[in-house]
Amino acid sequence: MDRTPSTEHIQPTLTPLGITLQSVRRPGSGLTGSVFILETTQGDLFLKVSRDPASDWKINKERIVYGLLRGQGIPAPKVLKTDLSRTFAPFAYSLSERLPGLTLSQAYENMSAAERLDAYRPLGEFLGRMQALTFDRFDDAAGQDGVVTVGSTQELAGEAIGADTGPFATWREMHRQIVRGQLSFLSRTEFYDLTESVSRWFGEREDLLGYPIVPQLLHMDLHMSNILVSGGMVSGILDVEEAVIGHNEYDLMRTELAHFGDGYESPREAFLEAYTAHVRLDDGYEGRKPLYELSRWLVGLKCLIYYGSRVAPDLAEEARRMRARIRELMEKSPVTLPPRRRGRRRGGLSSF
Repeated sequence: MDRTPSTEHIQPTLTPLGITLQSVRRPGSGLTGSVFILETTQGDLFLKVSRDPASDWKINKERIVYGLLRGQGIPAPKVLKTDLSRTFAPFAYSLSERLPGLTLSQAYENMSAAERLDAYRPLGEFLGRMQALTFDRFDDAAGQDGVVTVGSTQELAGEAIGADTGPFATWREMHRQIVRGQLSFLSRTEFYDLTESVSRWFGEREDLLGYPIVPQLLHMDLHMSNILVSGGMVSGILDVEEAVIGHNEYDLMRTELAHFGDGYESPREAFLEAYTAHVRLDDGYEGRKPLYELSRWLVGLKCLIYYGSRVAPDLAEEARRMRARIRELMEKSPVTLPPRRRGRRRGGLSSF
């Protein structure tokens, strides 16, 4: 069913800004049905809508996190207006500028090796600046009276009955609750048979996170389609609704997994060199990557259940492949001792 908002519903959101709508269309790709491109008398804008009040937090978080990124010189869209009241339209919404460029996924094949390095250096720089923003607890970015605060994470809400949704004093506790929520969901699906062994595997390795970890702002979804490039430069970092305050390695592992495989040593080196100018890696990062990768695969199983053939033409084969990778991680990842904490370079960025 096409749920594109009508002109009659969109124009009232633009009128207070002195803008007139000319046309509305969906983006060319992506799984979401909540984002639309508005052609207006003042250029293209993005409209993000929330029809379910339980999802209004996505609108609010986007405003908060984009503001933090822009404050650190990271190219993020400027949010022009948010409204959760449903007064002007039958949905909550945000309006933001449309940044120039193609997604990295669209541009990548036509980029030279040098151009790819030129993209991954600033990408590492921007992720490092983002994660250099530190907080006093672990959980979710929230806002109150114009001040950025730490609030209960939306990722945990509703996943497991009686789950602790934070905020958390330690990352180990937050990560434990994230995994419990993921396994609680999977226990009610066709993947229920994995939950006991995966739970035991995480429990045996939980002490890997038992050292002082600084709460940092994480993107959590920095794949190629959420990065814009224009004129050989990274022109935009998008889609921050999954952002949380957690361990930088949790985000870094996902970013590496999304961008670097065999044969990508040079882009990875360029990315990490720029990244570690702001956030230094703790000893033992490579040993903790399987812990975070397995957590990511649990998210992948959830996506497979929700989106089905939209993410995998052959569902049975994709489920088999994901199960095999989960088993491989559990079989090849020995328990090691947690590291000594290394100093972090702040680069003069603010802490919260």
